[in-house]
Amino acid sequence: MAIGGNFNNENGTSKNSLYEYSYYPRLKVKNNESKVILSFTFNNGLLKAEISEIKDGFNYSTLESIFITPTKALLLSKQIKSFLEYIKSTDKVDPNKAFGITSGMGEKVSYLGIHQAEDGHILITIGKIDGSGNITNKATCPLNKEYNYAIEWNNIDNMDLVKAYYDDIELIQISQLVEDFGRYMNGAAAYSLLDLQKYDYARLLNKMDPIYDKLGIEKRTNNSYKSNNFLSNSDKVSSNSTSFDFIESSF
Repeated sequence: MAIGGNFNNENGTSKNSLYEYSYYPRLKVKNNESKVILSFTFNNGLLKAEISEIKDGFNYSTLESIFITPTKALLLSKQIKSFLEYIKSTDKVDPNKAFGITSGMGEKVSYLGIHQAEDGHILITIGKIDGSGNITNKATCPLNKEYNYAIEWNNIDNMDLVKAYYDDIELIQISQLVEDFGRYMNGAAAYSLLDLQKYDYARLLNKMDPIYDKLGIEKRTNNSYKSNNFLSNSDKVSSNSTSFDFIESSF
């Protein structure tokens, strides 16, 4: 369907639709040992987490996926933090214990769980549960272990150093992604960005004005309004030029 194309609804009437592109964050977890990759996609107001099998080259085959709402994303962020607290507070981690969320309202419900294997690998499992609570299918992506590290120097001049491994860093990044998604879908970050860009928008309009004039396209250049504020010195303020505040109020 073309962008902004028409389609017929249930009443047979034509209705405008807007095609929404998918957006792919840079963050993904690739585990070469198990040949799987955990990736994310933003689309239609949802966050999609997907585990895929790595094929030859850049080809992947989807194994399991889950669609996460902003509210579920915040819940998942809290669950990840609870999991990290759990593995730090116990000497022996139960490999059967997991933290996560469910998503969906159909006959089969998706779930995402975070747990830890006996060998210390942090695991993320995505699967489906039927109406009886049985797992119908699932896929697991191990996060990398003894892979991501920083450097600690005993003597930086002599390059006497050791590697400081952070096996939880990928999970922390995932936690930040889902938390930011849940928070920023409230619109505050988007509005802040637009507010800071209003002067760039004004400069763009100024460049477009001559084009509008040539093409005979109507544009708003007058800003007149009345003020009923009792603190105002005048009950009528007028201007013959476009101000940034006027442009801002036009959004």
